[in-house]
Amino acid sequence: YNLSNYMAPLADIIVGANYKKYILNSDGTLFADKKDSSIGTYEYGLFAQASRKLNDQLKVSFSGRYDKNQNFDARFTPRATAVYKLADHNNIRLSYQTAYRFPSNQQQWIDLGVGSNVRLLGCNEYFWNKY
Repeated sequence: YNLSNYMAPLADIIVGANYKKYILNSDGTLFADKKDSSIGTYEYGLFAQASRKLNDQLKVSFSGRYDKNQNFDARFTPRATAVYKLADHNNIRLSYQTAYRFPSNQQQWIDLGVGSNVRLLGCNEYFWNKY
């Protein structure tokens, strides 16, 4: 959502959120689910960005994401940017940012036999107890 109209002239503010619920149901052929029993996981994230033009030449922005996956600790990833306009079509941009990605559901839950005595296993804690 763009909240800039409510925050003017302080800053341009954008916020957002997402939520995903996954139901993995391979009947044990690909994932660590059992016959007639699926695996349910969720993840969500929140985002906010504030930017402001300080003068005709300098614009700064700050943003951050907060992400949580059911099977992992939450993560906050910040970002800061400054753009300085030297002349038309000539800018200097300085930025700092971090990023993080949770393992996919396949990377977490795969339990696949790929040959005699060889299994491809996910990174979920569940496998420490199972094997």
